[in-house]
Amino acid sequence: MDINNMQIFSEGHLPIVSGVYDQLKISEKINEVVSWDKDKCNLSPGQAVKALILNILSGYDPLYMISEFYKDKDVEKLIGKDINYTEINEFAMGRNLDKIYNSDAKKVYAHVVLTALKLEKIDVKAIHWDTTSKSFSGDYERIIPEVQDDEKNPINITFGHSKDYRSDLRQMKFGIGTTKDKLPLFCDVLSGNEDDQKWNGNVIKRIEDELSRVNLSDILHVADSALVTSDNLKEIDDTTYKFISILPGTFNLEAKLIRKAIRKPEDWDDLGTLGSDEKRASTYKIQSFKDVIGEKKYRFVVCHSSQLAEQNIKTVERYIEKEKTETKKAFDKAISKDGYFCEADAQKAIIKFQDKLKLKYHTLKYTMEEHEQIKKRSGVKGRRKKDEIPKTEKVYTFQYQLIENEEKINQSKEETGMFVLITNKLNQEKLSNKELLIEYKDQNSVESTFKVLKSPSYVDSIFLNKPERIEAFSYIMVLAVLLMNLIERRIRENLKGESEEINLLGRRKTFLPTATAMFKVFEQVKVVAIPTELSIQRIIPGGLDENQKRILKLCGLSEELYLGTFSKNKIV
Repeated sequence: MDINNMQIFSEGHLPIVSGVYDQLKISEKINEVVSWDKDKCNLSPGQAVKALILNILSGYDPLYMISEFYKDKDVEKLIGKDINYTEINEFAMGRNLDKIYNSDAKKVYAHVVLTALKLEKIDVKAIHWDTTSKSFSGDYERIIPEVQDDEKNPINITFGHSKDYRSDLRQMKFGIGTTKDKLPLFCDVLSGNEDDQKWNGNVIKRIEDELSRVNLSDILHVADSALVTSDNLKEIDDTTYKFISILPGTFNLEAKLIRKAIRKPEDWDDLGTLGSDEKRASTYKIQSFKDVIGEKKYRFVVCHSSQLAEQNIKTVERYIEKEKTETKKAFDKAISKDGYFCEADAQKAIIKFQDKLKLKYHTLKYTMEEHEQIKKRSGVKGRRKKDEIPKTEKVYTFQYQLIENEEKINQSKEETGMFVLITNKLNQEKLSNKELLIEYKDQNSVESTFKVLKSPSYVDSIFLNKPERIEAFSYIMVLAVLLMNLIERRIRENLKGESEEINLLGRRKTFLPTATAMFKVFEQVKVVAIPTELSIQRIIPGGLDENQKRILKLCGLSEELYLGTFSKNKIV
C-alpha cells in the first residue's frame, strides 16, 4: 500500500450521475450515431458528453476551466479507463461538440432519449409542449449571420420576443416536449426569432417521424395557446394527434363561451381543490360545451379558478383606480384651466378630449358652465377710474364626473378567474372534463424544466464562440436535465412503496425529493484512492451514512459506485 501517492477525490454526487448514465447506455448510443475515429481518439464522443454533463450538474464551470474541475475527481472511474483529467480540456470538448453538430445534434439527442424510455419502461400518456428563451449578453452578430435560409445552418442568436423581458438582448430558444415526470422527450434548439405558433405547426408535421418508437395515437399533446391558430388546427389530423390547449382570446368564441357559462350557474361542476393539500390551494369549477372552429367540432371546457379570480379581481380594482387617475391627468392636460372665451372652442376641446379618452369601466359626464368675469384691460396703464364701469366677458369652463359602469365591472369580476380549454378528444368517457383540466395543469412539468435550463448554475454563461458548438452544447444541457429528472423519477417512484421519508439537508424529510436536494446530501463525500501493488483501492473516510446508502438503493445503485477497486485490466 503506497500511502505517499494516495489521492483524495471530491466525488459528491458525481458517481450517481455517472452510474445512471452508464445504466442507460448513453455513451454507447452517442458513439453509434456520431462519426469519430476510434484509432485516433482516446476520448469518445460519449465520454466527452458524460464529462460535460457531470460538469453541468455540478454547477457548470466555463469550458476553458473544465480541466480544473476534473483535477480533484476520480476521472478513470467516472469517465473511463486510461483517461487523464488533462485530456478533458476545452479543445477536446470543442472538437467533440463539432462532431455532435455534424452528426445532427437533434438526432443524437432523440436516439439517446428513445433508448432511455425503453430501458426505464416509461409509458408515455401525454407530452407537454412549450418554448422558452435564453438571453445572451455580448456581441454575437459578428459570428452568427442575421439571415439563414439553409436548414443546415446553425441557430441564429438574435433579437426576438423575449420571455425574460429582455428585448435589448439577443437570444436563443428551446422548444421542448416533456412527460408528466419532467422528462424532455423532444427538444428543438431554435433561433432567437423563431415564432412559437410556427414552431407548434412544425412539431405537428414532424412528430410522427421523430418519435417513431412511441405510439402517438394513444398520446395527448398538451400545449399553450400558441398551438391554437387556424392554420395549425387545419394541419392537425384529429385521428392521430389528440391535443389539449387553452383557447386564446383571438377567437371571439372564448368570450362567447365564458358568457354562456355565466348565464348557466346551475350547470357548474364543482371539483374542489383537485386533491391538493396546499393551504391556499385553488378550488375549481367547470362547464363543458361543444362548438365549431372552421369546419371541425371541438370540446370546450370553461374553467373557473378561485385563486386566479382572487388575483384578477384585484387587477380589475387596480385598473378602475388607474382609469380615474389617468382621466384626471388627461383632462388637466387637454382642457384649459382658465376656461374658453368662445363656446365653439370650448365644445371643440371637450369633444376632442372625449374622442381620445378610452374608458373600460367608467362613463364620463361633464357640465359646461357659463359665467362672466371682468375683462382684463389691454394697453391701459394705472388703476380704473372710480366711476368707470368694468367690461365683462363670458367664460366657459368644464366640470367632469366619472361614473362607474357597474354592469361592466360586475361582468369583468364574474369573468375573471376563467379560462377556456379546447380539445379534439370529444368522448368524455375516454377523457372526462375533470381529467382534461388535471392534464392541462400538469403543463407545469415543462415549465419546471425551463427553470432548470434558465438557472444561472446551468446556462448563465455559455463560453463558446461558434454557433455550431452553442447548438450542440444546448442539446447536451437538455440531456443533463433528462438525466437529472430520471434520477428524481426513479427515487420518487421507489419511495411510493416506502413508509419512511428520506432525509435531506436542513432536517427536512420528504417522499418527493428533488434531484438537486438529493445531490446536496452527497455534497461532502470524498474518496481516498490508495495505490497497492496490483490495484487502486478506494475508501470513504467515515463511510456513507444509512440515509445516503438508502438513496443509492432507491436509485438502483450501490455503494460500489464509490468504492470499486481499479485493477490494471478493469474496474471491479
